[in-house]
Amino acid sequence: MGTGSSVPKKHGLPHSTDPTVNHMKQILAEAQKQIDVVPNKNIVHCKDLRPTCHFVLLSRVRNDFTKLGTLGSGNFTEVRLLQENDSKLLFAGKTFYKPTSPLHRQGDFDDEEVQSEIDIMRRISHPNIVTLHRVYDEPDRWVLVQEIAFGGDLRQLLMARAEKEAPEKVAPSEEKTDLYNSDSTKKKPDRKYGRVGEEEAAIYFVDVVAAIAYLHAHRIAHRDLKPENIFRRADAPDTDLMLGDFGFARMLVGGRKLSSYCGSPSYMAPEVVGNYGADDEETRNMPRSYSLECDLWSLGCILYLFLCGETPFGRGSTDETLKRVRKGVYSIDGPIWSQVSSEAKDLVKSLLQMKPSDRPSAKDVLLKDPWLRKKAKARVERRERELRELFRFEINTGRLRLSDMSEAETVDL
Repeated sequence: MGTGSSVPKKHGLPHSTDPTVNHMKQILAEAQKQIDVVPNKNIVHCKDLRPTCHFVLLSRVRNDFTKLGTLGSGNFTEVRLLQENDSKLLFAGKTFYKPTSPLHRQGDFDDEEVQSEIDIMRRISHPNIVTLHRVYDEPDRWVLVQEIAFGGDLRQLLMARAEKEAPEKVAPSEEKTDLYNSDSTKKKPDRKYGRVGEEEAAIYFVDVVAAIAYLHAHRIAHRDLKPENIFRRADAPDTDLMLGDFGFARMLVGGRKLSSYCGSPSYMAPEVVGNYGADDEETRNMPRSYSLECDLWSLGCILYLFLCGETPFGRGSTDETLKRVRKGVYSIDGPIWSQVSSEAKDLVKSLLQMKPSDRPSAKDVLLKDPWLRKKAKARVERRERELRELFRFEINTGRLRLSDMSEAETVDL
Protein backbone atom coordinates (compact mmCIF):
# COMPACT_ATOMS: atom_id res chain seq x y z
CA MET A 1 0.00 0.00 0.00
CA GLY A 2 1.21 3.50 -0.73
CA THR A 3 0.81 6.56 1.40
CA GLY A 4 -2.82 6.86 0.43
CA SER A 5 -5.58 4.78 -1.12
CA SER A 6 -7.75 5.72 -4.04
CA VAL A 7 -11.51 5.51 -4.10
CA PRO A 8 -13.15 3.58 -6.95
CA LYS A 9 -14.62 6.04 -9.43
CA LYS A 10 -17.82 4.06 -9.81
CA HIS A 11 -18.64 4.69 -6.16
CA GLY A 12 -17.72 8.37 -6.13
CA LEU A 13 -17.46 10.60 -3.08
CA PRO A 14 -20.13 12.69 -1.39
CA HIS A 15 -19.94 16.40 -2.09
CA SER A 16 -20.80 17.40 1.48
CA THR A 17 -17.99 19.20 3.29
CA ASP A 18 -19.22 17.93 6.66
CA PRO A 19 -20.43 14.33 6.28
CA THR A 20 -21.88 12.39 9.20
CA VAL A 21 -19.93 9.63 10.90
CA ASN A 22 -21.95 7.00 9.01
CA HIS A 23 -21.19 8.74 5.75
CA MET A 24 -17.52 8.80 6.70
CA LYS A 25 -17.59 5.09 7.38
CA GLN A 26 -19.01 4.53 3.92
CA ILE A 27 -16.24 6.61 2.36
CA LEU A 28 -13.54 4.67 4.17
CA ALA A 29 -15.18 1.32 3.46
CA GLU A 30 -15.21 2.05 -0.26
CA ALA A 31 -11.63 3.29 -0.19
CA GLN A 32 -10.47 0.24 1.72
CA LYS A 33 -11.47 -1.98 -1.20
CA GLN A 34 -8.32 -0.72 -2.89
CA ILE A 35 -6.08 -2.08 -0.12
CA ASP A 36 -4.36 -5.43 -0.35
CA VAL A 37 -5.15 -6.83 3.11
CA VAL A 38 -3.34 -10.14 2.54
CA PRO A 39 -0.04 -10.04 4.49
CA ASN A 40 3.04 -9.92 2.29
CA LYS A 41 5.14 -12.88 3.35
CA ASN A 42 8.13 -11.83 1.25
CA ILE A 43 11.01 -9.70 2.39
CA VAL A 44 10.20 -6.02 2.13
CA HIS A 45 12.70 -4.58 -0.32
CA CYS A 46 13.74 -1.02 0.27
CA LYS A 47 12.72 0.08 -3.21
CA ASP A 48 9.16 -0.90 -2.25
CA LEU A 49 9.10 0.99 1.05
CA ARG A 50 6.66 3.84 1.43
CA PRO A 51 8.51 7.13 0.87
CA THR A 52 9.19 9.42 3.79
CA CYS A 53 8.45 13.13 3.73
CA HIS A 54 11.44 15.24 2.71
CA PHE A 55 9.88 18.67 2.36
CA VAL A 56 7.77 21.29 4.10
CA LEU A 57 5.48 23.46 1.99
CA LEU A 58 4.73 27.10 2.76
CA SER A 59 1.53 27.05 0.69
CA ARG A 60 -1.99 26.30 1.92
CA VAL A 61 -3.14 22.70 2.24
CA ARG A 62 -6.42 23.62 0.55
CA ASN A 63 -4.49 24.27 -2.67
CA ASP A 64 -3.69 20.57 -2.95
CA PHE A 65 -6.36 18.79 -0.89
CA THR A 66 -10.11 18.84 -0.36
CA LYS A 67 -11.45 18.39 3.16
CA LEU A 68 -14.11 15.68 3.30
CA GLY A 69 -14.80 15.78 7.02
CA THR A 70 -13.38 15.53 10.52
CA LEU A 71 -12.09 12.13 11.55
CA GLY A 72 -11.47 12.90 15.20
CA SER A 73 -9.86 15.21 17.71
CA GLY A 74 -7.32 14.87 20.48
CA ASN A 75 -5.97 16.96 23.31
CA PHE A 76 -3.69 18.96 21.03
CA THR A 77 -4.90 18.42 17.49
CA GLU A 78 -7.72 17.82 15.05
CA VAL A 79 -7.59 15.08 12.40
CA ARG A 80 -9.37 15.61 9.09
CA LEU A 81 -10.09 13.36 6.14
CA LEU A 82 -8.38 14.83 3.08
CA GLN A 83 -8.51 13.90 -0.59
CA GLU A 84 -5.59 14.90 -2.79
CA ASN A 85 -6.96 16.86 -5.72
CA ASP A 86 -4.68 15.37 -8.38
CA SER A 87 -4.40 11.72 -7.34
CA LYS A 88 -7.77 11.41 -5.53
CA LEU A 89 -5.95 9.53 -2.75
CA LEU A 90 -7.22 9.77 0.81
CA PHE A 91 -5.06 10.97 3.70
CA ALA A 92 -5.39 12.04 7.31
CA GLY A 93 -4.59 15.70 7.93
CA LYS A 94 -3.35 16.37 11.46
CA THR A 95 -3.71 20.05 12.34
CA PHE A 96 -1.83 21.98 15.04
CA TYR A 97 -2.78 25.62 15.58
CA LYS A 98 0.12 27.99 16.15
CA PRO A 99 0.32 30.30 19.19
CA THR A 100 -0.53 33.22 16.88
CA SER A 101 -3.85 31.60 15.92
CA PRO A 102 -7.04 32.48 17.85
CA LEU A 103 -7.81 28.74 17.82
CA HIS A 104 -4.62 27.94 19.77
CA ARG A 105 -5.46 26.88 23.33
CA GLN A 106 -3.36 27.16 26.44
CA GLY A 107 -1.33 23.97 26.78
CA ASP A 108 -1.34 23.20 23.04
CA PHE A 109 1.92 22.18 21.40
CA ASP A 110 4.11 25.12 20.44
CA ASP A 111 6.04 25.42 17.17
CA GLU A 112 9.16 23.79 18.61
CA GLU A 113 7.23 20.73 19.79
CA VAL A 114 5.44 20.33 16.46
CA GLN A 115 8.73 20.68 14.58
CA SER A 116 10.20 17.96 16.80
CA GLU A 117 7.40 15.59 15.76
CA ILE A 118 7.94 16.49 12.11
CA ASP A 119 11.71 16.00 12.32
CA ILE A 120 11.31 12.56 13.86
CA MET A 121 8.68 11.38 11.39
CA ARG A 122 10.81 12.55 8.46
CA ARG A 123 13.67 10.34 9.67
CA ILE A 124 11.77 7.07 9.88
CA SER A 125 10.15 4.62 7.49
CA HIS A 126 8.75 1.31 8.71
CA PRO A 127 5.71 -0.80 7.74
CA ASN A 128 4.35 -0.56 11.29
CA ILE A 129 4.69 3.22 11.60
CA VAL A 130 2.33 5.78 10.07
CA THR A 131 3.98 7.50 7.11
CA LEU A 132 4.25 11.28 6.93
CA HIS A 133 3.39 12.29 3.36
CA ARG A 134 3.65 16.07 3.40
CA VAL A 135 3.85 19.03 5.80
CA TYR A 136 2.23 22.45 5.37
CA ASP A 137 3.64 25.37 7.34
CA GLU A 138 0.79 27.88 7.14
CA PRO A 139 0.74 31.28 8.87
CA ASP A 140 -1.68 30.12 11.58
CA ARG A 141 -1.23 26.36 11.71
CA TRP A 142 0.78 23.27 10.88
CA VAL A 143 -0.89 20.52 8.84
CA LEU A 144 0.75 17.09 8.78
CA VAL A 145 -0.65 15.01 5.91
CA GLN A 146 -0.28 11.37 6.89
CA GLU A 147 -1.16 7.87 5.84
CA ILE A 148 -4.73 7.04 6.78
CA ALA A 149 -5.75 4.06 8.90
CA PHE A 150 -8.92 2.56 7.48
CA GLY A 151 -9.44 0.22 10.43
CA GLY A 152 -9.43 2.89 13.15
CA ASP A 153 -7.40 2.48 16.32
CA LEU A 154 -7.03 -0.39 18.78
CA ARG A 155 -9.01 1.36 21.49
CA GLN A 156 -12.05 1.38 19.22
CA LEU A 157 -11.52 -2.28 18.38
CA LEU A 158 -11.30 -3.31 22.04
CA MET A 159 -14.33 -1.22 22.99
CA ALA A 160 -16.35 -2.75 20.16
CA ARG A 161 -15.25 -6.19 21.33
CA ALA A 162 -16.54 -5.42 24.81
CA GLU A 163 -19.90 -4.25 23.45
CA LYS A 164 -20.24 -7.40 21.38
CA GLU A 165 -19.32 -9.78 24.17
CA ALA A 166 -21.13 -8.09 27.07
CA PRO A 167 -23.22 -5.03 26.13
CA GLU A 168 -24.28 -4.44 29.71
CA LYS A 169 -20.66 -3.84 30.76
CA VAL A 170 -20.24 -0.85 28.47
CA ALA A 171 -21.85 2.41 29.49
CA PRO A 172 -23.85 3.98 26.64
CA SER A 173 -22.31 7.14 25.25
CA GLU A 174 -24.29 10.29 24.62
CA GLU A 175 -21.44 11.71 22.56
CA LYS A 176 -20.82 11.14 18.87
CA THR A 177 -18.04 8.58 18.62
CA ASP A 178 -14.92 9.70 16.78
CA LEU A 179 -14.27 7.51 13.78
CA TYR A 180 -10.52 7.95 13.99
CA ASN A 181 -8.10 9.07 16.68
CA SER A 182 -10.56 8.44 19.48
CA ASP A 183 -8.59 10.33 22.14
CA SER A 184 -11.29 12.99 22.35
CA THR A 185 -11.29 15.97 24.67
CA LYS A 186 -14.98 15.40 25.33
CA LYS A 187 -15.87 13.67 28.56
CA LYS A 188 -16.80 10.05 27.97
CA PRO A 189 -18.17 7.41 30.31
CA ASP A 190 -15.92 4.72 31.70
CA ARG A 191 -15.80 1.71 29.42
CA LYS A 192 -14.57 -1.80 29.84
CA TYR A 193 -12.32 -3.05 27.06
CA GLY A 194 -12.82 -6.41 25.43
CA ARG A 195 -10.24 -9.18 25.59
CA VAL A 196 -8.52 -10.78 22.63
CA GLY A 197 -7.34 -14.38 22.41
CA GLU A 198 -3.65 -15.15 22.80
CA GLU A 199 -3.06 -15.81 19.10
CA GLU A 200 -4.70 -12.52 18.10
CA ALA A 201 -2.94 -10.67 20.92
CA ALA A 202 0.43 -12.06 19.83
CA ILE A 203 -0.09 -10.96 16.21
CA TYR A 204 -1.02 -7.44 17.30
CA PHE A 205 1.83 -7.31 19.78
CA VAL A 206 4.45 -8.38 17.24
CA ASP A 207 3.64 -5.38 15.06
CA VAL A 208 3.89 -2.89 17.93
CA VAL A 209 7.11 -4.42 19.23
CA ALA A 210 8.63 -4.34 15.73
CA ALA A 211 7.85 -0.62 15.48
CA ILE A 212 9.46 0.03 18.87
CA ALA A 213 12.52 -2.06 17.99
CA TYR A 214 12.97 0.08 14.88
CA LEU A 215 12.50 3.35 16.80
CA HIS A 216 14.89 2.34 19.56
CA ALA A 217 17.55 1.45 17.00
CA HIS A 218 17.26 5.10 15.93
CA ARG A 219 17.47 6.16 19.60
CA ILE A 220 13.88 7.44 19.52
CA ALA A 221 11.58 7.09 22.53
CA HIS A 222 7.88 7.28 21.69
CA ARG A 223 6.69 8.02 25.26
CA ASP A 224 2.96 7.75 24.54
CA LEU A 225 2.25 4.13 23.69
CA LYS A 226 -1.42 3.30 24.17
CA PRO A 227 -4.23 1.72 22.11
CA GLU A 228 -5.42 5.13 20.86
CA ASN A 229 -2.07 5.63 19.12
CA ILE A 230 -1.96 2.21 17.47
CA PHE A 231 -3.88 2.06 14.20
CA ARG A 232 -5.16 -0.70 11.92
CA ARG A 233 -4.22 -0.22 8.29
CA ALA A 234 -7.43 -1.91 7.13
CA ASP A 235 -10.64 -3.14 8.71
CA ALA A 236 -9.59 -6.77 8.39
CA PRO A 237 -8.64 -9.42 10.98
CA ASP A 238 -5.02 -9.89 9.89
CA THR A 239 -4.23 -6.32 8.91
CA ASP A 240 -0.97 -4.59 9.79
CA LEU A 241 -0.87 -2.29 12.79
CA MET A 242 0.76 1.14 12.59
CA LEU A 243 2.14 3.25 15.41
CA GLY A 244 1.29 6.94 15.23
CA ASP A 245 1.18 10.19 17.21
CA PHE A 246 4.81 11.21 17.76
CA GLY A 247 4.00 14.39 19.67
CA PHE A 248 5.89 13.25 22.79
CA ALA A 249 8.61 11.34 20.91
CA ARG A 250 12.20 12.45 21.42
CA MET A 251 15.63 11.45 20.12
CA LEU A 252 18.30 10.41 22.61
CA VAL A 253 21.77 10.97 21.22
CA GLY A 254 25.09 11.44 22.95
CA GLY A 255 23.92 9.84 26.18
CA ARG A 256 20.97 12.20 26.51
CA LYS A 257 18.36 11.38 29.15
CA LEU A 258 14.74 12.48 29.32
CA SER A 259 13.11 14.20 32.28
CA SER A 260 9.62 15.36 31.23
CA TYR A 261 6.44 14.10 32.82
CA CYS A 262 4.34 13.11 29.81
CA GLY A 263 2.18 10.35 28.39
CA SER A 264 -1.02 8.68 29.61
CA PRO A 265 -1.05 7.67 33.31
CA SER A 266 -2.31 4.11 32.74
CA TYR A 267 0.66 3.37 30.45
CA MET A 268 3.42 5.54 31.97
CA ALA A 269 6.52 3.88 33.40
CA PRO A 270 7.39 4.53 37.06
CA GLU A 271 10.57 6.39 36.09
CA VAL A 272 8.43 8.77 33.99
CA VAL A 273 5.90 9.25 36.78
CA GLY A 274 8.77 9.90 39.18
CA ASN A 275 7.47 11.51 42.35
CA TYR A 276 4.56 13.22 40.64
CA GLY A 277 1.67 13.45 43.10
CA ALA A 278 3.85 12.89 46.17
CA ASP A 279 2.60 14.43 49.41
CA ASP A 280 5.41 16.94 49.98
CA GLU A 281 6.62 19.54 47.49
CA GLU A 282 10.31 18.72 47.88
CA THR A 283 9.74 15.11 46.87
CA ARG A 284 7.48 16.13 43.98
CA ASN A 285 10.16 18.44 42.59
CA MET A 286 12.96 15.88 42.61
CA PRO A 287 14.41 15.55 39.08
CA ARG A 288 13.57 12.46 37.04
CA SER A 289 15.79 10.78 34.47
CA TYR A 290 14.83 8.02 32.07
CA SER A 291 15.54 6.57 28.64
CA LEU A 292 14.15 4.25 25.96
CA GLU A 293 13.08 1.63 28.50
CA CYS A 294 9.96 3.65 29.35
CA ASP A 295 8.42 2.33 26.12
CA LEU A 296 9.02 -1.26 27.23
CA TRP A 297 6.91 -0.71 30.34
CA SER A 298 4.12 0.70 28.15
CA LEU A 299 4.34 -2.42 25.97
CA GLY A 300 3.75 -4.51 29.08
CA CYS A 301 0.65 -2.47 29.93
CA ILE A 302 -0.70 -2.92 26.41
CA LEU A 303 -0.13 -6.69 26.44
CA TYR A 304 -1.81 -6.88 29.85
CA LEU A 305 -4.82 -5.06 28.38
CA PHE A 306 -4.99 -7.44 25.41
CA LEU A 307 -5.03 -10.49 27.67
CA CYS A 308 -7.53 -9.45 30.34
CA GLY A 309 -9.46 -6.42 29.06
CA GLU A 310 -8.17 -4.01 31.71
CA THR A 311 -5.05 -1.92 32.20
CA PRO A 312 -2.80 -3.07 35.06
CA PHE A 313 -2.80 0.24 36.95
CA GLY A 314 -5.66 2.33 35.52
CA ARG A 315 -8.55 1.74 37.91
CA GLY A 316 -9.89 4.68 39.92
CA SER A 317 -8.67 8.26 39.84
CA THR A 318 -5.51 9.48 38.14
CA ASP A 319 -3.80 9.93 41.52
CA GLU A 320 -4.65 6.35 42.49
CA THR A 321 -3.32 5.11 39.16
CA LEU A 322 -0.05 6.99 39.58
CA LYS A 323 0.42 5.65 43.11
CA ARG A 324 0.03 2.09 41.85
CA VAL A 325 2.47 2.76 39.01
CA ARG A 326 5.07 4.18 41.41
CA LYS A 327 4.79 1.05 43.55
CA GLY A 328 4.46 -1.37 40.62
CA VAL A 329 1.30 -2.85 42.13
CA TYR A 330 -0.73 -5.01 39.74
CA SER A 331 -2.25 -8.49 39.68
CA ILE A 332 -2.22 -11.43 37.28
CA ASP A 333 -4.48 -13.57 39.44
CA GLY A 334 -8.18 -14.33 39.18
CA PRO A 335 -10.52 -16.24 36.84
CA ILE A 336 -9.49 -14.41 33.66
CA TRP A 337 -5.76 -14.85 34.24
CA SER A 338 -6.24 -18.55 34.99
CA GLN A 339 -7.07 -18.91 31.28
CA VAL A 340 -3.84 -17.20 30.18
CA SER A 341 -0.71 -19.23 29.46
CA SER A 342 2.28 -19.00 31.77
CA GLU A 343 4.45 -17.88 28.82
CA ALA A 344 2.21 -14.86 28.19
CA LYS A 345 2.24 -13.98 31.89
CA ASP A 346 6.03 -14.24 31.94
CA LEU A 347 6.31 -11.73 29.11
CA VAL A 348 4.00 -9.28 30.91
CA LYS A 349 6.04 -9.60 34.11
CA SER A 350 9.36 -9.14 32.30
CA LEU A 351 8.18 -5.88 30.73
CA LEU A 352 6.67 -4.54 33.96
CA GLN A 353 9.94 -4.68 35.88
CA MET A 354 10.39 -1.67 38.14
CA LYS A 355 14.09 -1.36 37.29
CA PRO A 356 14.34 -0.20 33.65
CA SER A 357 17.53 -2.16 32.96
CA ASP A 358 15.76 -5.40 33.94
CA ARG A 359 13.28 -5.10 31.07
CA PRO A 360 14.10 -6.96 27.84
CA SER A 361 14.80 -4.84 24.77
CA ALA A 362 12.13 -4.67 22.08
CA LYS A 363 14.48 -6.53 19.75
CA ASP A 364 14.90 -9.38 22.24
CA VAL A 365 11.14 -9.60 22.76
CA LEU A 366 10.59 -9.79 19.02
CA LEU A 367 13.30 -12.33 18.24
CA LYS A 368 13.62 -14.42 21.39
CA ASP A 369 10.37 -14.49 23.33
CA PRO A 370 8.98 -18.08 23.32
CA TRP A 371 5.34 -17.02 23.60
CA LEU A 372 5.50 -14.81 20.49
CA ARG A 373 7.40 -17.50 18.60
CA LYS A 374 4.76 -20.04 19.52
CA LYS A 375 1.64 -17.95 18.90
CA ALA A 376 2.72 -15.78 15.94
CA LYS A 377 5.78 -17.42 14.39
CA ALA A 378 5.05 -16.36 10.80
CA ARG A 379 4.45 -12.75 11.86
CA VAL A 380 7.65 -12.68 13.92
CA GLU A 381 9.72 -14.03 11.02
CA ARG A 382 8.20 -11.51 8.64
CA ARG A 383 8.99 -8.57 10.93
CA GLU A 384 12.50 -9.88 11.54
CA ARG A 385 13.20 -9.98 7.79
CA GLU A 386 11.84 -6.45 7.40
CA LEU A 387 14.05 -5.09 10.17
CA ARG A 388 17.16 -6.70 8.71
CA GLU A 389 16.37 -5.32 5.27
CA LEU A 390 15.62 -1.86 6.62
CA PHE A 391 18.74 -1.66 8.77
CA ARG A 392 21.00 -2.81 5.94
CA PHE A 393 19.51 -0.21 3.62
CA GLU A 394 19.68 2.62 6.17
CA ILE A 395 23.25 1.81 7.17
CA ASN A 396 24.36 1.60 3.53
CA THR A 397 22.72 4.94 2.74
CA GLY A 398 23.95 6.69 5.88
CA ARG A 399 20.51 7.14 7.44
CA LEU A 400 21.50 4.94 10.38
CA ARG A 401 24.90 4.51 11.99
CA LEU A 402 25.93 1.34 13.77
CA SER A 403 27.66 3.49 16.37
CA ASP A 404 24.24 4.86 17.39
CA MET A 405 22.83 1.37 17.98
CA SER A 406 23.48 -0.56 21.16
CA GLU A 407 24.08 -4.29 21.02
CA ALA A 408 20.60 -4.82 22.46
CA GLU A 409 18.97 -2.97 19.56
CA THR A 410 20.77 -4.40 16.54
CA VAL A 411 19.51 -7.28 14.46
CA ASP A 412 22.17 -9.66 13.15
CA LEU A 413 23.16 -8.10 9.85
